[in-house]
Amino acid sequence: MVEQHKYLKNHIITFCMKKNILFFVLFIFITSYNLYSQEAYDARFFDAHPDTPLKTKYYVTVQIKAASALQTYKMGNANISFNYNKTNLSNPVVFNKFTNFSGGAYATLTVTMPIAGIVSINIVYYDAAVDDASATLVSTTWLDVATVEFTLLDASGCGDFVFRNPTDALVPYINNNGMDLDVSRNSVTNLPACPLPVELLYFNASPVGRSALLDWSTASEINNYGFDVQRYNDITQEWDFVNFVLSKATGGNSQKKLNYELTDENIYNPNLGPKTFYYRLKQIDLNGSFEYSEVRSVSFNPNASMDDISIKVYPNPVSDDLYVEIMNLQNLNPFDLLIYDKYGKLQYTDRFRRKTKVDVSNLPQGTYSITIRNEKHAKTETFTIAR
Repeated sequence: MVEQHKYLKNHIITFCMKKNILFFVLFIFITSYNLYSQEAYDARFFDAHPDTPLKTKYYVTVQIKAASALQTYKMGNANISFNYNKTNLSNPVVFNKFTNFSGGAYATLTVTMPIAGIVSINIVYYDAAVDDASATLVSTTWLDVATVEFTLLDASGCGDFVFRNPTDALVPYINNNGMDLDVSRNSVTNLPACPLPVELLYFNASPVGRSALLDWSTASEINNYGFDVQRYNDITQEWDFVNFVLSKATGGNSQKKLNYELTDENIYNPNLGPKTFYYRLKQIDLNGSFEYSEVRSVSFNPNASMDDISIKVYPNPVSDDLYVEIMNLQNLNPFDLLIYDKYGKLQYTDRFRRKTKVDVSNLPQGTYSITIRNEKHAKTETFTIAR
């Protein structure tokens, strides 16, 4: 009886172990299947802009990322398609293929136009090695797929970039990982992408005492309402609103140069040591759409002396208007500006505080020296007039 009991006990244990192994195998299979079936991506348009100043081309970058940390995967064959406004844009071509999906284990990435108003970005993965060994990882950070270049037909129009659904007609849609398993699409961010109605000549930011002086200039404006000036907040990691500057253009439209200036008062405390602030402009249209400028920085240093300043002279060579700017300025003391020809003869004098424009169209071609000075310091640079 005891022996029979041991026999039954051993068989029960063996059966349970087999059941556990079977359960484990099923668990691995189901888990693997779920991981692959859960693979998904988000897509967005990024950095849409016209070429400057000609505005004959328009560019938009397509980016993707894994929808969550549990859904990272390696990209296999894929086709990403989107609509665009064929009245304002035409002739889409690859401007930058990026090495993420072109060459190596991938065929050359292509952009096709199966019908006017539709773009198809094509990724072909042909690695002959084991499965996804050489495929590009799509992680939780945005990854460039391609930048598409269009011919810009209407500089005041909108691109109207809208991702197409996988089930839409006209474009065959495939999106696989490196194991040839389907990857679903989670979310997309479409983009009206109206070409920037303001041609920004420059945007500068400089320290003046304990304040930041911001100035910018536009060559032309179309339907421009004005500018939000924003400062980056290190604590919240968000852009804070500083002030709004209304467009000087009548009705928001101008074809002449317009100058703007704003002072962000008393932002710096010298007792806290050196500090850098970051600014950008949010240009707002009359219809509410907007674009951001490049970011500019303003650095304060309580230990800086006037010996730390430098002169920025541009363009160089120059034909007519020469800009002279003092960098790292810590005070408002005015400077004398003097221009000498190669023989040392004084050709021009002026007095300014931070930045000025000099008309050199009446001076002959050649090399000149420019000096700025006040009661304590002087700096000299050279420039060339060429026509």
